[in-house]
Amino acid sequence: MNGTFRFFAWNNHADWAKGQTANLEMTPEGLTVGRTPKYVLKRTISFDPHLEMAAIRDIAMGEQKTLYLLDAAAKLWVYHYDIEDRVLLQDQGHGLFGPQALIAYAAHSLCVADRGVTAYSITNAQAVWQLDEWRGISIHPLAVTAAHGLLYVLIPTQVTQDSGGRLKVPADTDLVCLIIQPSSGAIIGDFSPQPLTTTGVGDLLRMRDDFCLAVSAGNHTSDATDTDDYQINLLCTHTGRFLRYTQSGRLIHYSTLLSPQKASSFAIDASNRLYVSDGRYAPGEKEDDRFIQCIGETIDSHTPLPGFRGAARKLLIDSADRLFVLHRKKELAVLEPELRTQTMEGSGLAEGMFLATSVDSTETEMRWHKLILDADIPKETQIQVSVYYADHKRVMIGERYVDLDAYIMDETISLHEKWRNLRPLYSKPIISPKDALFLDAKGRYNARGRYLWLFIHLVASEQTAPVLRSARVFFPGMSLLSFLPGIYQEEERSRDFLERFLSLFGTFLDGMEGQIDQISRLFDVDVTTGGHLRWLGTWLGISVDDTWSDTQVRELLKEAPTLYRKRGTKQALERILQIYTGKRPWILEHFQLRSLREHPAYRRLADELFGEAPYTFCVILPSSAIPSDKIRLTVEQIIGEQKPAFTEAKLVIMEPWMYLDSHSYLGVNSYVSEPTALTIDERTAMPNHTVLIDVGLDHRLGLHTRLEFDSKLE
Repeated sequence: MNGTFRFFAWNNHADWAKGQTANLEMTPEGLTVGRTPKYVLKRTISFDPHLEMAAIRDIAMGEQKTLYLLDAAAKLWVYHYDIEDRVLLQDQGHGLFGPQALIAYAAHSLCVADRGVTAYSITNAQAVWQLDEWRGISIHPLAVTAAHGLLYVLIPTQVTQDSGGRLKVPADTDLVCLIIQPSSGAIIGDFSPQPLTTTGVGDLLRMRDDFCLAVSAGNHTSDATDTDDYQINLLCTHTGRFLRYTQSGRLIHYSTLLSPQKASSFAIDASNRLYVSDGRYAPGEKEDDRFIQCIGETIDSHTPLPGFRGAARKLLIDSADRLFVLHRKKELAVLEPELRTQTMEGSGLAEGMFLATSVDSTETEMRWHKLILDADIPKETQIQVSVYYADHKRVMIGERYVDLDAYIMDETISLHEKWRNLRPLYSKPIISPKDALFLDAKGRYNARGRYLWLFIHLVASEQTAPVLRSARVFFPGMSLLSFLPGIYQEEERSRDFLERFLSLFGTFLDGMEGQIDQISRLFDVDVTTGGHLRWLGTWLGISVDDTWSDTQVRELLKEAPTLYRKRGTKQALERILQIYTGKRPWILEHFQLRSLREHPAYRRLADELFGEAPYTFCVILPSSAIPSDKIRLTVEQIIGEQKPAFTEAKLVIMEPWMYLDSHSYLGVNSYVSEPTALTIDERTAMPNHTVLIDVGLDHRLGLHTRLEFDSKLE
């Protein structure tokens, strides 16, 4: 074409900052709609109704992917939800607690709160300690939770008994939250959660459904003390009131989360977001509108979780932020966070907007040429582009003139409102353009103006979103029509059609010219990538498979001249394996083991570990350097290609533990340390000369079974 194109580009963070964005984020791949973790229903744990487990009344989160269950027969169960295995911990008929008890796991014990609080060992169900009273007041728990190595129990300060023997809590009774050391049962703190009291005379067991406790991380400010490290959250379900306290009892938040009689339980994740379940009764013929509400850390926004619908008796969140929902008598729903496209505030749609300030061509009546987007646009998503051209920046908005750039950057006005006011000025949106001519209001290739403003609208689906790497606008307008005889330019409609038609071929020509101009990049090992980088390797006789990354191939090509000079040596093999695995191997040759073989007691072991042939050597790599069989095969191929022709090589994958008469090397994968005392808790320890034995329990399944020692499988 005649002349040279100029262009403006948006392709990095500084460029996108020259404008206003909404619900967009800059990632290494490019500009895209923001993503946020959302809970998705992953599985439902159902317990067979024909088995001995009764309806589940309470659940507690343990360690190592375990749940503790209390059923309606007052039996305690341990459930490993990863392998779907359950074990009975405490059978019925024990008389220790009833089915209305509350449970919590802390310090390798299961704490059961009924009449008092008792901690039971999770290995043999034996009682470890029991707590019956506090300052002369009998302990009758209303709520219990455990977090960060402490146990929290909410109790009323007064309990009476009616003529039928039922426990009652009088109206306006003060409440106390006890903070207990779960390893010993010692009460290390307490406070009264004012202004919360009981509202009327109530049955103690029924009132356990009225209160929920949870602990969250505190806000670490400059004046925070140790007691503010964690915050105690209390939800009164029958009123919907939510209160937050420091561990010293200072009230720091008070609000109403949900309407009375609606909330049933709540939990808090690692980001201090609250999840409140809806416990209302819903008739079967109506659509279920009961959702778990996600409430932000500032307690000012409610968002329903679409992954679960229905009533929930209790919510739990584990260390991986998995949400467990006890919603039926024998069913647990498990929801896990997955990244999903974020909806934009105001519209509720999965979308994002970018409104750019002007680019200045410096010439009035400039004819703009075309727009090129470098973007990935998955199915069910779109990128819409609208443009405005003008010779000046002042525009009429409402009843006054404003500077358009200043208006766009005004942070007091939302982007939604800006676009609503500016939409009449901009062109109709171009849908998902990769290469598009700029047209005027009449659809002709004659868009003119000194300044150009761009509006980009990214429309996403729930799971995928378009990614915009760069946007470029080219000017001045030129076409291949100038190469044709003048007769083709005389008639206006014909000229406009030919200009747009020939622009297709102009795009192909520009693309080929651009590739030719940039062809030198294909021969630059620091710039080229993918197939071109591997093609360069074939020039040096280097062939690699798909397990090699571009970085590894690049490093190998740079060192190829040196490695070729040392080919067949220990140094060359070490370096190539280090480039590929990221770990420097240990290579042991036959002569290095001569002193070991000269000792009669070690000769056989040396032959087994390192081989007995004089032309055999061992290549030792840690297991972390070889995470898959495919990489192991590639390592073996590298060794086979680089070793001298007359030798044999043995690859040894070294595991990170000590095993006598195997590949265990001090300071590498095995360590010797000083013996230390075994500390069980702050009051109990075992000296380093203590030996634990179990006399008379050999051959006992479930107690002491050692395969190949005192038992075998047939």
